[in-house]
Amino acid sequence: MPDSLVRYFHMDSKDLVYLKFILEAYEGLATLSTEDAKKGITRISVPCELNSELDKLLHALLADITFNEIFPPLLLPLENQPCCEESCHA
Repeated sequence: MPDSLVRYFHMDSKDLVYLKFILEAYEGLATLSTEDAKKGITRISVPCELNSELDKLLHALLADITFNEIFPPLLLPLENQPCCEESCHA
């Protein structure tokens, strides 16, 4: 089982800046990086034990920003994606 989970999201660049600011305020919760700026793909790394907290925060932020969680097609097949829990995020 990995120590952290890497999750990928598609969002508008203005929402990316807002989300990065919010995540920085929650120091230690997660790290956001830009995977592909032109396509609006971002990567969030979260410690496994904080993944449910990240989920709660992301759910609350849906009122302010629009994003979709995605799986990058060239990394791993869905059945081989590393998970912290028994149920992976799709």
